[in-house]
Amino acid sequence: EINYLLESLLPNSFYKLLTLRCVPQLSDQALDFSTYKWSSLIKNLSQMYINNSYLDEGLNWSLKPHQTRTKSVANLFLARSYDKDDIDQDLKQYFNHSTLYSSYTPSSDYYSVFNYRDKSYLNYEKYISLISNCQTPVSALDRIVSKSWQLFGQKAYLHHYLKYDVDEQAFLNGFVQIEQVIKSYKDL
Repeated sequence: EINYLLESLLPNSFYKLLTLRCVPQLSDQALDFSTYKWSSLIKNLSQMYINNSYLDEGLNWSLKPHQTRTKSVANLFLARSYDKDDIDQDLKQYFNHSTLYSSYTPSSDYYSVFNYRDKSYLNYEKYISLISNCQTPVSALDRIVSKSWQLFGQKAYLHHYLKYDVDEQAFLNGFVQIEQVIKSYKDL
């Protein structure tokens, strides 16, 4: 099962960045007073994706799928509940939009679903996670690489690495590899 998960999320070796979003996000105190339907949880995940957010608060609910700049290579949903309700229709409604995916991703590969019935998670009646191979982490990664180049250019901290036989060429090779990953995601 884990091999299938990885194959569905990582169809190409250039795309290895996974993002995790989960709902509901509640405090223990609020848990006893909350009930959820799959449709509302999936709608929250959709808005989190469209807003490029990891949290389900402060979202711009007026954004529609065609207004997002975030593209996915693949998405995987893990649903846990004692509930036997089917979530396929709700997933199609919110995640079956070509604007959310790379142009080379066939519609049949937009997302996969694993339902773990008869299993709750953290005392939640229903819980769903979205693992996405998407552009979300690229902007943060790009900022980190820019800052790293600045530090490298100033030879900051390099002496610590040289003590362990990590030379400047190793850093340059690392920069090249991560910049190729960033470029691949930006080109989606």
